[in-house]
Amino acid sequence: MYAALHPGRVSHLVLYNSLYGATVGHPTLGSDGENADPADRTRFNVAQFGAYRLNTAESLMPSWDRSISGEDKAAWRDPAVARAYQQAALASDTTAAARKPAAFRAPSGAMEDSFYLANGRQLWDAASVTARVLIIRSGNDFWSRAADVAALQAQLAWAA
Repeated sequence: MYAALHPGRVSHLVLYNSLYGATVGHPTLGSDGENADPADRTRFNVAQFGAYRLNTAESLMPSWDRSISGEDKAAWRDPAVARAYQQAALASDTTAAARKPAAFRAPSGAMEDSFYLANGRQLWDAASVTARVLIIRSGNDFWSRAADVAALQAQLAWAA
């Protein structure tokens, strides 16, 4: 969004597994998922999540695990990398250890933005971007969709 609002200030942009709001019906982040307001499935559930959500080390793993095929996740992902990821996440919040179990605060704004992007709302206009752009989407990504990449490619008309 920053690169679209301030094209003269950004020379290079890397988009990694990025939602762009290309389509509705995201399988986990959209209006059928846990982030939707039960009273109005087209809206983010602010009452449940508030300004931030609490995440434990264990809560970080299910979405990552779902993106790994097969039952033995350690065969694909080094357990030391998973532990380092969990430790770094907890260390990002100096109040994490005060909770039982330890939990770090993560702002809900990114999840709210993702909810609306997953429901087809584009929050920024790629046509305004003039930077050199690299779009990366991993093969097993559960977050972005092929349609997001296609829409970005089509709308990045002024990108270098």
